[in-house]
Amino acid sequence: IGDVVSIQHLEQVGYMHAAHSFCRGNWGNTERATPMILQKCCHDFDQFVWWLGGRKCTGVSSFGETSLFNAAHRPEGAPARCLDCPAAIERKCPFSARKIYLERQDWRYPFVDKSDAAMEKMLREGPYGRCVYACDNDAVDHQVVNLRFEGGVTVAHQMESFTYAGGRKTRVFGTRGEIVGDGRTLTIHHFDTRTTELWDSALEAGLAQGSGHGGGDYGLMDELVRLLTEGDPATFPAIFEASLESHRIAFAAEASRRAQGALMLAK
Repeated sequence: IGDVVSIQHLEQVGYMHAAHSFCRGNWGNTERATPMILQKCCHDFDQFVWWLGGRKCTGVSSFGETSLFNAAHRPEGAPARCLDCPAAIERKCPFSARKIYLERQDWRYPFVDKSDAAMEKMLREGPYGRCVYACDNDAVDHQVVNLRFEGGVTVAHQMESFTYAGGRKTRVFGTRGEIVGDGRTLTIHHFDTRTTELWDSALEAGLAQGSGHGGGDYGLMDELVRLLTEGDPATFPAIFEASLESHRIAFAAEASRRAQGALMLAK
């Protein structure tokens, strides 16, 4: 697609994932964990650096806040826990812990004991049974980050909690073509020939098929084992140094969000 000019990237957190992990869960409070942009998006920033051949980020601007998951939106009469919530309120709430953990099975996967009895006890006594509007969370529920890289390439990244599905959607704009990705397929449009190619990662996933984070968990461990068994130890510092760039970007994005202004980064 020629030279990359800009990238547009959407991180779809998913409304249930957001309520589970970044409101009720371990990463809802930045004093106990990290800013959400680091926790959820540092690997997206790592991808940007990799796609751009290791270029450094030179500027960041970011905005975001906790728009919904706060006390101001707590319905009148809603108690601290979902199992105690009147049906007239609870049945209308998409974030109801009763709906997510008792009436569904898929969000029980993080727990050792997945039985109905264990789930009910957990919801009555543990953090995952709390009303999403009555937690101690301060993590943002949406954030946008604009990045400028060496050579003038720009990236527009959006982290959004309020999506039906999870995954990513990406568009890469080049001087001679465009790539559109949805986390599984890539569609490549060529300007000069006005032709289109389609690549489906599932056809080449191999052992990574079905692995967590879109196959990324398997790929990460496979690469680590390969490095430790076949790699040259002399190259390890450079590899680890490159991985820190994503964290530098994430911390800069959070600093920009808090300051409500752009930050220029030293090379």
